[in-house]
Amino acid sequence: MNINDVELSILASISKGYTAGQILETIYKVIKIKHEDKYSNNVCTANDFISILGLKTPVFIDEENKIKNWYAKTPNGIKRLKEISQTSVKSTKTSLKTKKGN
Repeated sequence: MNINDVELSILASISKGYTAGQILETIYKVIKIKHEDKYSNNVCTANDFISILGLKTPVFIDEENKIKNWYAKTPNGIKRLKEISQTSVKSTKTSLKTKKGN
């Protein structure tokens, strides 16, 4: 199966709003269909993904925000927020040092 022929920019734009699990499930279904259909060419097109992804319900922005807020309260979410804040502080300090040096 040749995945290089799939227009990834099109897939990226249409998959916005879907969860990673939904996208992964779609990929598995497309691969399964291509393997079962022995007489078709094994080239994947964007239409193969669109037809299956269109059957799924995307996650809406308000639901996504609820999930993000919930995740921020979990131990992994708290750890990630600390890492992000430390990274932003380090980059700010680095940019200030380079400005002073000039």
